[in-house]
Amino acid sequence: MRRLVSVSAAAGVLFASGALTLGGAARAQELGPPPEPGTAPTEPGKLRFVADPITDGAIISISFGFAALLDTIIGAEELRPQQPGPTSNLIGIDRGVVDDEPSPGWRRISNIGVGAAGVYAAADIVFTTFDEGSEAGLVDLIIYSESATITWAVTNLAKIAVRRPRPFAYRARDELLAQGVAEQDLPEITDTNAALSFFSGHSSMAAALSTTATYLAFARSHDPTRGFVTAGIGGLVTTAVCVGRVKGGVHFPTDVVAGAMAGIGIGALVPHFHREEESKPVWVGVGPQGEDGVGLSVNGVF
Repeated sequence: MRRLVSVSAAAGVLFASGALTLGGAARAQELGPPPEPGTAPTEPGKLRFVADPITDGAIISISFGFAALLDTIIGAEELRPQQPGPTSNLIGIDRGVVDDEPSPGWRRISNIGVGAAGVYAAADIVFTTFDEGSEAGLVDLIIYSESATITWAVTNLAKIAVRRPRPFAYRARDELLAQGVAEQDLPEITDTNAALSFFSGHSSMAAALSTTATYLAFARSHDPTRGFVTAGIGGLVTTAVCVGRVKGGVHFPTDVVAGAMAGIGIGALVPHFHREEESKPVWVGVGPQGEDGVGLSVNGVF
């Protein structure tokens, strides 16, 4: 139970801090530039997002193709999986979950959570289309697509690069050793998927879609209530997915924390780079301070 609380708290704190940062960033320049003569003023409280067919089309195509090819390589069992070592080598929070009985119910919850995040993203695109027009809906479709495909590609790349054995691989090793099998006689794991624990794709995807939804909710609404509600629901979904992957026996706590971190970062950066405003809400500089010193300054709209 202590480990479950630790994972929940880590994922919740990560997403909450990210949501608050997004809220400030997304609403920092909500008025935009002055209107041109003869044009309608910008509606206060909303940001405008833009997309470039060439640039964004290339990003989505490359990231989707890269991720899909990596999935094909993984599915072909072409890669030799890394073998689990002694459980004692794991850090404490990860070592503790090896002996836990995997829960199929929690694995279903994690699958449902990712699916729910995807459904919300689709519904949000439809809502934006009806509320602000087809152009805004198309831009949202591009933003969500980029968040999802980049997250998928980065996750697969990390899995193949690290090839960390999953908790059930360590558990199987420990059970054989307990039965008296000598370490040199342990059978080799041949399933590539058994060594793709780091980091969790479910956690990264849920966090990425939830973070993008939070950013857009803060930016597209006059009232920040919608943003905070979206952040709260997204945080709960992401936390449930993270806990589900650990309780389901397929990931270590550090796998889901790393996945959530990657998803939050990608999910925030993608919509931020699609803002119409050229200036950014926060900038950092180093320069002379006084007569004899050099200082670090942080400026922006908070």
